[in-house]
Amino acid sequence: RSAWLDSLQREKAAFIQVLRTMTAAQVYAIARKALGDIAHADLETSAIEVFLARLRELPEPERKALAASIEETGNEVTVRSFFEIAPELRQKATDSLHRHIAAGIAVNFETAPDLIMGIELKTRGHKISWSLQDYLDELEEKTLRALEKEDRQKPRSQAEKEIPNEGPEKKLRITKESDDKDES
Repeated sequence: RSAWLDSLQREKAAFIQVLRTMTAAQVYAIARKALGDIAHADLETSAIEVFLARLRELPEPERKALAASIEETGNEVTVRSFFEIAPELRQKATDSLHRHIAAGIAVNFETAPDLIMGIELKTRGHKISWSLQDYLDELEEKTLRALEKEDRQKPRSQAEKEIPNEGPEKKLRITKESDDKDES
């Protein structure tokens, strides 16, 4: 009966952990959808402005590396965004890329629904972006880490047993080991 109760407790704990993880994932999925649904022109302009600020703030070594990477790919770059970028904002982005990265590059624009309210420029080995997805991913990662940490810190009294070894004074403690590899 004791073994059955222990087994039932382990199954219950595993189920609760899976349920918590699934609940967190659903919360993030709903947040992503809601943020995607509220996108409008003011937010689009703000996203472009944040993106252009990141271009302006690039340290010189990164700027040169980005320019070299773009040159290696035929002086062409694609800017992806969650929304269709208005022509005047496309021109502003192109002018900024020419001014801060390389004057002779061709800039293509495409819509990417996977970028939640975001914009990015990607080349071989380099990426400049801003997206609410980044913030949501960070929040999700921190939540999952907190859940894992909480699980590791639970008392192990159920998993620990003391087994006598060579008399009453000497005992061998056996503790169920966790599978966790990263405790950060």
